Amino acid sequence: MAVTDKDILASAKIFINQHGDRALIEAMKRIEEFEAKGDLQGRECWNQIAWAIEWMQMPQDMKDETCH
Repeated sequence: MAVTDKDILASAKIFINQHGDRALIEAMKRIEEFEAKGDLQGRECWNQIAWAIEWMQMPQDMKDETCH
């Protein structure tokens, strides 16, 4: 079963609600746990959730900036 962008964003929001400012750190711990188990699919899913958490917690004025 493929994980959709909607699933990733919903998971990130739930995780932020549960962990607040520590959500990204906690998500990174999950990445390490899946890596240690050799679960590459789980690791990739948590990588996506961590990215979504980072984006959601980013100050609004930074979301429109581009990187060069």
